[in-house]
Amino acid sequence: MERIFAAIDGGVITNTFVGDDDFADLVRPDHDEVVEITGLDPMPGVEWSVEVDGYRPPKPFSSWLWQDGDWVAPTPRPTEGEWLWDEAAQEWIDLTPPVTE
Repeated sequence: MERIFAAIDGGVITNTFVGDDDFADLVRPDHDEVVEITGLDPMPGVEWSVEVDGYRPPKPFSSWLWQDGDWVAPTPRPTEGEWLWDEAAQEWIDLTPPVTE
């Protein structure tokens, strides 16, 4: 039975292919890892995380770190209001409209 597989090198999907277990076994020696894709059809370049045993969502900003199954900003996001991360300034920008009387 043919299934979809991802070839992973350096923690990043480098290729996807359709095949059976025998074909995956032939491809496996040329890659760090070959895994079956289930419920998702990622494109090459998507990260694979051993920590979550699955695909890691794209990194939103280069400064963010992967912690506890999610991308986290270097500075915690304030809890009140609407905020946008400014990568150049490395800080959260308050988007909450000012209160006018």
